[in-house]
Amino acid sequence: MKSVNNNPNPAHSLSQTDKILAYLRTGESITPIEALDLFGCFRLGARIADIKARGYLIHTEMVKDLSTGKRYARYSMV
Repeated sequence: MKSVNNNPNPAHSLSQTDKILAYLRTGESITPIEALDLFGCFRLGARIADIKARGYLIHTEMVKDLSTGKRYARYSMV
């Protein structure tokens, strides 16, 4: 059964995927920590896969944090 969103506020009724897509379409890029801060999204890679499945081209840049040495992805629209 498909759930129905009865939220009268359109800004709050968008899915995380829709919010991230709208953000990327403004020309911004996004990292997992930014997705968590901005959209409460713990699984940015999965949301990016959803966006790619819709046919959008997404560029993935692997970035290394110079202070910790950790690597993470930064996504942007192509």
